[in-house]
Amino acid sequence: MLTISFQNQLLQNLQLLPKQKNKEEVTLAKIIDPIIELSGFDSMNIMSVEEEYDASIGGLHPIEIDKCLKKDGKPIAFMQSKQIGSSYRFKSDYERTFKAALLQQIPWVIFTDGESWEFHKLNGIQYERITAITLRYDQSQYLVIVTILKNIKGDTWT
Repeated sequence: MLTISFQNQLLQNLQLLPKQKNKEEVTLAKIIDPIIELSGFDSMNIMSVEEEYDASIGGLHPIEIDKCLKKDGKPIAFMQSKQIGSSYRFKSDYERTFKAALLQQIPWVIFTDGESWEFHKLNGIQYERITAITLRYDQSQYLVIVTILKNIKGDTWT
């Protein structure tokens, strides 16, 4: 079964990656990208996932989004990521990402280091944190992350 195999590989990656010197790209490849793919987003299709998305508005306050998740080619979520083990707690990154997303009316903002995931939803003129999930304590929580991402995409859980 795919989910058991995936869960075993995820567990191994979550255990090994923090012990190694790794970069954000490794965390993306070993943890984040597989979860995105399992959620139904096609990372090979720029109409579904755009990497290093330029979210600058009119050349002011340039900001690059690690991943822009799309539905029918339209941005629906900005995802910022860091390497595993480096929690995403940089206030200026949060503020800049929220500002860029708000100006473009992006419904969702996600912050992750592969192990910790935060989901924020646009509510009027601000973002509110919907949930935070940590895989360190329960690797099966990736199913919750997949479900949330599927709901963001508008798919139903099968």
